[in-house]
Amino acid sequence: MIQYKLLEVLDEETRKKIYDIFEEEDIYFFTKKIVGIKYDFKNKSYTEVLKKVIGLNLRQWIITSYRCNKIIRYITKNQIFLGPIKFLECIDDDMSRDINERIIKLNNETINYQLLSEDIIKRLNWIALEECIDIRSISMTYESKMSPLDIDVTFYNNGVLYINENIIDEILIEIFDNFN
Repeated sequence: MIQYKLLEVLDEETRKKIYDIFEEEDIYFFTKKIVGIKYDFKNKSYTEVLKKVIGLNLRQWIITSYRCNKIIRYITKNQIFLGPIKFLECIDDDMSRDINERIIKLNNETINYQLLSEDIIKRLNWIALEECIDIRSISMTYESKMSPLDIDVTFYNNGVLYINENIIDEILIEIFDNFN
């Protein structure tokens, strides 16, 4: 299991400073600007990571509704298993249940897959403004090409990426490339 705090690096000098602050094995650049800093609850906590980057020219890479939409579009376009979407309390329980029931149908569908995926995205657009954060997390599962393992990935709205295996492969990199 790996947990990364996602940050957006705003200049090349900051990119270099990150290597002075953290161990190289704890740093993963998904793109030139999006970096993940590995943390856990034993050696280096989430808050310790944030404290160490205070004053650097970067910002937290949070999952806004816009980013959520792009992630879901990638997942459905590539017919990756989309897990449940967890919403913040401000979203009606019936709406949340409706969307997640449609996700279950989507994952079991072959004929109307594209129609269902567009319907889910349309419903998400209806309840969320572009830059707001109404979604707590999005999860997906896919089989890694590097080994016969199922990789479970969860994107949290606070910019945390959870991966159940110690593998970052082309699928995750492609998702982040969509934000360049």
